[in-house]
Amino acid sequence: METALKIRKAIKAKKPKYARQCSHKVKEVSRTGWRKPKGKHSKIRKQKKNKTPLVQPGFGSPSIVKGLLSDGLKPVLVMSSNDLTTLDKKTDGAIVAAKTGMRKRLEIIKKAKELGITLVNIKNPEDYAKSYIENKDVNKKEKQKKKETREKKAKEVAKKKEKEETIEKKVEKTEEEKKKEENKKREELLTQKQKD
Repeated sequence: METALKIRKAIKAKKPKYARQCSHKVKEVSRTGWRKPKGKHSKIRKQKKNKTPLVQPGFGSPSIVKGLLSDGLKPVLVMSSNDLTTLDKKTDGAIVAAKTGMRKRLEIIKKAKELGITLVNIKNPEDYAKSYIENKDVNKKEKQKKKETREKKAKEVAKKKEKEETIEKKVEKTEEEKKKEENKKREELLTQKQKD
């Protein structure tokens, strides 16, 4: 098994990077992977010198090692801690699914440590769990601070609105008083004219 892994590593080191024709010119083409060139005058199809090579056999990994990780473990997707019970610690490597939440991840880390199963996509599971717990406390404090600042801002805005409303009321009152005074003056003038 170890020799097969070494052979695969050596083969993959020699394997050239096969690029699709015109991948250096067209941005969309570069993402689509290899396609066989079928052009009538294609230099790559004709295998001319100094052109990108055609895909050739001979770079495949040995059949024993196909689909295995570099450690020689078979990758198995894990969604919960119950999935770990079916795994064999010698042959299988657990990959924690991206969908799993943090609470379930921590449970998986604990159970994997108990059973001695390697987690492939978490390098240092213990450090990972500790850092999450520390960050959780920090995040809680930050959230509380943000909440307090929001509440303060809301109170300030409410006070400003109240002040503006009181000022508007005062302005309205003064306008009403002015109108009343004008009406009184008119009435006085009318009464004076009637007397005259």
